[in-house]
This record gives sequence, C-alpha cells and structure tokens, in this order.
Amino acid sequence: MMRKTLLPSMLLLSLTACQNTNTQDLETTTVLHNDLPTTTVTDKYTNNITGDYVTDGYTKRNEGYDWFAISVRDAGQDAISVSIRSRIDKKKPTCTLDTVLHKAHDGRYQFWVDNNPVYLRFNDNSLSIEGETSHLQKTAFYCSGGATLGGVYQKLSDTLDTRQLDNSQYATSLNYGDFSTQVTSTSDGNGGYILQIQSMGEDIIERPISDPVVSADVGDMNGDGYPEILVFTQSVGSGSYGDVIAYSSNKGLSWSQVSYPELTDKLKQGYMGHDAFALVENVLVRRFPLYLENDSNANPQGKTRQIQYDMKDGEASRQFVVDTVNEF
Repeated sequence: MMRKTLLPSMLLLSLTACQNTNTQDLETTTVLHNDLPTTTVTDKYTNNITGDYVTDGYTKRNEGYDWFAISVRDAGQDAISVSIRSRIDKKKPTCTLDTVLHKAHDGRYQFWVDNNPVYLRFNDNSLSIEGETSHLQKTAFYCSGGATLGGVYQKLSDTLDTRQLDNSQYATSLNYGDFSTQVTSTSDGNGGYILQIQSMGEDIIERPISDPVVSADVGDMNGDGYPEILVFTQSVGSGSYGDVIAYSSNKGLSWSQVSYPELTDKLKQGYMGHDAFALVENVLVRRFPLYLENDSNANPQGKTRQIQYDMKDGEASRQFVVDTVNEF
C-alpha cells in the first residue's frame, strides 16, 4: 500500500513548539516550564497577557491552603505556552499540565480535552478557563481529588513564589485507546534532566537527558496494535536544536528504544535549528526553517524543510528512517 505524503497544510506546527494532532483519545501537551522566566513580560505577539496567574489559595499559602499557578508565555504568533503547577509540599499536586494553545477566531485560546474544546479568556488582570460544563469536568484528567481547571485566576504583579510548587520541568499524561502513560522531566541539579516514563501497570523507564522536554506524544506507528511513546526535546539557546527520544512496545511485554538518525549532510544544508516535531496520523514529522548564506539566526529567509519518518525493524532494534522530504 502506498504511503501518502502529508501536505504542509495538514500540519499546524509552530517553528518554536509542537502540537499533537493524533485523534484517538489522545491528550496533548507541550512546552518548557521551569527554564522560562517567572516574571510578567510584554512580548511581541500576546500583548502582555503573559505572566503568572494563581488561584485564591495563593494569598493564604503560608496558612496551609492548597493553590496552583498558571504560567503563560509567548509561543509565537497567535500561540501561548501554558504551564500549570500545584502545591506539592504538603500533598500530591492537585493539577499539572503543559501545553501550547492557539488563538481561536473569537480571540480566546483553545485546547482540547478528549476531543472537547476548552478555552482560556484573558481580561485586564485575570484569566478564566471556560467551556461547557461537561467539557470542564473532563479537565479533571489533569487533576486529582475531583478538581478541575475551570474558574478565574488572578494575575500576579510580583514574581511568583515557587517554593511550594511542583518543580518538574515538564509533566504530562497521555492516553491512546486503553493505554495511558505519564511523562515527566526534572532537573538533575547539574544542568541536565531526568526523564521518567511511567505507563500504567508497568515498570518505570528512567534515563538522564541533556535538554529540556518540550512535548510528548503516543501512537501506533507500525500498526501492530501496541503503542510507541515519543518525547521531543529542544536545546536551550538561540539554536533550539530538537531531538527525539522514542520507545516502542514489544507486544505489551517490554519497551525498546527506537533509534533516531542524525541529519545527513544533504538534509543539513541550510539548517540552523528551530526544529518542530509532531506525530501526524501516526507518522513522525520534523519541520525546520532554512537559512540563506547571510541570514541571522533570528531571521531565516529560506524555505521550510519537512521530513517524514517511517519506523522500521532494524537488525538490533526498531529505527526511524527518512520516508519523504518536502520544501515549501
């Protein structure tokens, strides 16, 4: 059967972040948290809606009240990164989420929970998470103890006090059919990170990684009825060089790492980082801007290169191989 090429219009990929586009009961998350500034900033695209927003319990945090914070950062034109972290010093975190949201036609920012839309609306000094009641109830997926994300959050004028917060660099839960897994990344205290993948009923996968996680995804890339877990990382700095860490299920009995290749010399031509990854219809897609000879890192003037990868069985392990390359 001939594999179809994914057209550029099918991919809603920002050049600074990844957005999940699978459709089989999949929860999506993205974006760096603790490596971003915690103070409110004015940015190019989001008109000073960036900053830190908190629940009512924040003002009584020293009296033992539970609370959580929503940190909003710029993620490119018409996009924001949202990171939700909860108090962890006295109990398990109430709510945790990392995602990139894109602006809807009515000016709100939208994300999906079990294929149901939920929205962030920004007012002068607050944000509200809103939607149909049944949709808001589904945000309990990201929380514990029956909590949901719906409600109004007040914007801080001062720096967020993070001493009581969950300090994970990245955290998400992913579902694919009956399969569920948790992906977390925490600082190792020496400039690197510890990646943990905990699938329900299975042993934890733990390994050191060099760069922060920006997104994670799950799907069935070879059609064997068992999942693959993909974790996308991105280097800190102007280059924003991306990488893929992937594991494939051995018929539900164990996990094997999937080898991801370096770019060939031909595919490196015009490459200076700023990778974006996504799993689209169970196909791994990588996209990055191309630079002309005198372009600055912040201003590429070339086309965009998009690479699609197949996952194949190798002699020692499964591996990603280049399927198609397009430029537009």
